[in-house]
Order: sequence, then structure tokens, then C-alpha cells
Amino acid sequence: MLQSLVQQEHTNWELFICTSDPPPPSIVECVPVYAPGRNVEIIPSENPREAIKTALDRCRSEFAAWLDTDAILGPNALHDWLCAMEPGTSAVYSDWDHIDSASQVHSPCFTPELSPALLRRRMYWGLCYLVRAQVLRAMDWPSDTSGRTLAHDLALRLADSFPDIRRVPRVLWHVQDGVAEPATDIGASHIPEVRNAARVSVIVCSRNPSQLARFFQSLSPAVDPRHEFIIVAHQQSGRGSDLAEIAAKNGAIAVPYDGPFHFGIMNELGVASSTGSVLCLLNDDVYPTMSGWLERMVAQAVHCDVGVVGALLLYPNGVIQHAGVAVGGWHHPAHIGRGRVDSPYWPWLRTTREVTAVTGACMVLRRSVWDELGGFDVRFPVNYNDVDLCLRAGERGYRVLLEAEAILIHDESRTRIPTVRFEEADLLHARWSHVIGAPDKFFNPQFGTEDDSIQLPPPWTLVR
Repeated sequence: MLQSLVQQEHTNWELFICTSDPPPPSIVECVPVYAPGRNVEIIPSENPREAIKTALDRCRSEFAAWLDTDAILGPNALHDWLCAMEPGTSAVYSDWDHIDSASQVHSPCFTPELSPALLRRRMYWGLCYLVRAQVLRAMDWPSDTSGRTLAHDLALRLADSFPDIRRVPRVLWHVQDGVAEPATDIGASHIPEVRNAARVSVIVCSRNPSQLARFFQSLSPAVDPRHEFIIVAHQQSGRGSDLAEIAAKNGAIAVPYDGPFHFGIMNELGVASSTGSVLCLLNDDVYPTMSGWLERMVAQAVHCDVGVVGALLLYPNGVIQHAGVAVGGWHHPAHIGRGRVDSPYWPWLRTTREVTAVTGACMVLRRSVWDELGGFDVRFPVNYNDVDLCLRAGERGYRVLLEAEAILIHDESRTRIPTVRFEEADLLHARWSHVIGAPDKFFNPQFGTEDDSIQLPPPWTLVR
């Protein structure tokens, strides 16, 4: 660490080493050897927080770099962090990777832009980042971090109170092999599940009686009986009466629809016939794997700053079908990690986080948000209506979330041929060219731009 600091392109820095009391002799001895003539002060204390507060009180700089002992900074780290620290920015973090004893880098960890939902579950920044010193001084530091590291606790407080936090999408530092992984998953058990009294209207568009029957069978006993089901029965299948009969047997309301398949219009009919304060748009080829999936999604959707919530959808063989949709920087909207079980380079695939868009195959939102946005745009009858809705929600300042603890199976497009209409693609590009033309902020520009791609950029290789 000391050697990497001395070799920084940005040379105007001072160092405070917060350590135990008394400080280990090895630390005292190595400072003059590896940082000769530099302004370094060792601050011993039995309480790490008190040592850090003392360092902040003595800090003469506008910015403070929080550095982990086991990290090695790239030569441009301080410079690039400072360049990203614009007026009003409270903190800056970056991508990072690992380094072995032979100085070979491997196993990069690429990050999205600020994702508070992800940060609550993973310290995805890693343990090195830059903060305004005055911001740190003003923060309330509790004595209990609830199992998190102090660096993680401070990052959460920064994200909650000072949301203008920026990311540098480049690897600027390395974790030395043989140390604890800084982005430890704290697990869903640490995130309290909020039960809400909101009544949910589940809107299902269907044209296949046997599939609808299987759909209802998969729900029991996974959904609270206080919720209502609205089945929009596609009459052109010639099985409208069968669909209505299955709906009635399962306590659902059947709403007939006679026109050609139109996802927007059909869901609008279902919403108009519903009474719940929360809406769940659900395909009839989506099947829950667990109880409580809807409550988890609703618990996210009822927050006033959340617009749309999606679920983690898997193919029947267990690989990912939907874990959020990337829009910007790609040729067309694409499901991140589609066809994969997981990714070592994007380890948040199965973690709740902010995303740019989610699929309409399983989507939850408040009725007030649906009304405010005007529902689906009818100019997208089949494709991109869900993406367009999410982009409009984001444009109005709402967060779009993937609730990864809600897991369902999706037999994708079993009832229709999966095609993309040119006119729908052209309309999406014309309407959202400013979004599509820039990198997706909740993905990472270092990956490939082909559909479903999480390609590893050179020079990193995975150590197995």
C-alpha cells in the first residue's frame, strides 16, 4: 500500500494510519522505509472509529481517501478519483480487481453507478474510495455496524444522505490475494421483509386454457387470498369461454378481449377492471417457485421513490432468463446475464439492485404510478412497452428495481412466436436515442455490447 501511494501520479497527499494501541512495531518500522520523507502520521486507538475521527480532525485536505491496508492503488487512482469529484459530488468509487504475489491481476470486479439497493446487500464499491472530508466529519457514526465493515457502514450512510456519488468505470486498485473478499454478500436475511396491507390486483393476459390452469395451480398457496386476479381472456383463440370458466373456478375475474394480441391494450383493460392500489402484471407462463414472492415485490413498490419492480426469472433448467434489462450502450435492450447461471465478472446478477428496466412478464407498481405514466404506450403492441414504461418512470425520478428474492420460472413466449417488429424498434430508438446512445448506468461500459453479453475485457483472466 505504501509503495503504491508513493508511486501515485498525484503527489500532494498526507497519510494517517489508524491502528491498534500500541501500534504494531512492524507498522512503525515500515513507514520510514517505504514512504521516506512523506507526511505520515500513525494514530493508535483501541476504538477504530475514534482513530478515524482523530485523523479527520487533523486532515488538512478537502478530500479523504479511505484505503484498505490490503489494497494496492494503480498509479492513476488518486488522480482519476479527483477528476471525477465534481462540485457537489460527495464520494467517488471505481472498479477493482485482484493481484497475486507475482503482480498478475485477475478476477476483476466491475461496478454499476450508484445503486443503494445493491449497496445495502453488497459492499460492491470495495474498500477503497474517495470522500469529501467535511462530509465524513458531519456524519453520525454509530457504535454498531450490524455485521458490516466500518467502510460498508459509512458507504451506506453516504448513499442515504449524499446521493451525488460517482463511479469511475475503470479498475483503479487491486486487492492482494489471500485477504478477505471486500464485497461480501450480507444476505437477504439482513434485509427486513416488510409486510404491507396493500391489496394487489394481478393482471394476467391469456389465450391458452391449459396454460392458464397450470398457472393457477402454481400459485397455490403462494399468494395471499386478499389479492385479486384479473384474467384478460384473448377471444381470438376461440377458447374464451374456457378461459372464463378456469378464471371463475379460481376466484378470478375474466375480462374478454377480441382484438389481435396487444400487450398494452389488454393490460389496460385488466387495470380498468381492477380495484387494488398495487398492480402486478404477470404472464400466464410465469410460475412462482416460492411463497412470499409477491409480498417482497410489493414491499419495494410501495416506497414513494420506487416506480417499477421486477422479479428474477429463470428458465425451467434454472439458468437466468431475466435479471434486469440494460438499455444504454447496446444495439437494443437486452436481458443482463440471460442464459447464465451466474457471472464472476458481474456477481450481482442474483442480487436486488437498481436497473434501467425490467420485463413486463412480471412487473409490480403502484396504481398511482401507472396512472401518472399513462400505462403502456399503445404504439408498442408487443415489444418494448415494458422498457418504455420503465424509462418514463426513470425520467420522472423513480427508481426501477430488480427484487432478486422474488424468483419465478418463465417459459418464455410459449404462447406466441418471439419476434421484434421493426416499427417498434425504430420507435424506441427515436424516442430514447439519448438513453440508448450512452452506456447503461446500471451496467458497465467495459463489457461487450452484443445481446446478453458479459464479456471479459483484456487483460484479465479468471483464476479458477
